[in-house]
Amino acid sequence: MNSFGRYPFLVAKHLNFPDTEKFTGLAFRRTSATIMENSEMSVDELKQQVGWKSSTVAAAYIIILAFATITSAASTNQSEPIPIINQESEISLDGSYRSSYETGNGITAQEQGVLKSNGENETEEVQGSFQYTAPDGTPIQLSYIANENGFQPQGAHLPVPPEVPAPIQRALEYIAAHPPQEESLD
Repeated sequence: MNSFGRYPFLVAKHLNFPDTEKFTGLAFRRTSATIMENSEMSVDELKQQVGWKSSTVAAAYIIILAFATITSAASTNQSEPIPIINQESEISLDGSYRSSYETGNGITAQEQGVLKSNGENETEEVQGSFQYTAPDGTPIQLSYIANENGFQPQGAHLPVPPEVPAPIQRALEYIAAHPPQEESLD
């Protein structure tokens, strides 16, 4: 680890945090990504500046950051700080990682990521979930995966699109079964 990457460890040690060896330079990567996202960078600019290989991961980070901002804003009317009950982070040399946390007000989140190789292409895949209680008392639970197919959230609170009308569904099936023939310009 270079000397710059040791600063989170040294700060955590100075503040007497438990498990100080888990505080790594990754904290700077995430912090700098947060600052860049707050400055309204595009997903592609964020991806390039932070060094992520996947736009999907950058977009997922922005969505997760928005969730954190919302839950933080929702709790700002409380007079006492909300404790972190449990926090774990593990980063492997192969680029995979796991992290999770639980707060004193019932927010939990977990995420893991891995670098996948399918032939000549490498893609990042991130899976995770979080849960909290909305201000109206509704329990919110969301799970997601972000990979080469985009960010795919799932949760009972998410809106569901209406059914496709039968005539349109038949037309879509017909088009799929009978693709247009390319015409030659000879």
